[in-house]
Amino acid sequence: MTGITEEQGTLVAVCPALRKWVDGFFVAKRAQGIAATTVEFYRKRLTHFGAYCQRRTRRIARWTGQVR
Repeated sequence: MTGITEEQGTLVAVCPALRKWVDGFFVAKRAQGIAATTVEFYRKRLTHFGAYCQRRTRRIARWTGQVR
């Protein structure tokens, strides 16, 4: 299991794969020429999703005794 780390404000990478996916998602959207307001919309939604993942991961870690 990976540790819980905070990166880039409140968007949290619960695991390296999630962080890599989010980074790739934004690279792809920029390459597609998506409007800046749309990218910002996605960023806000993914920030909320990252916070949710962090809360769930911490809760599960407490349940299983894996709190660091």
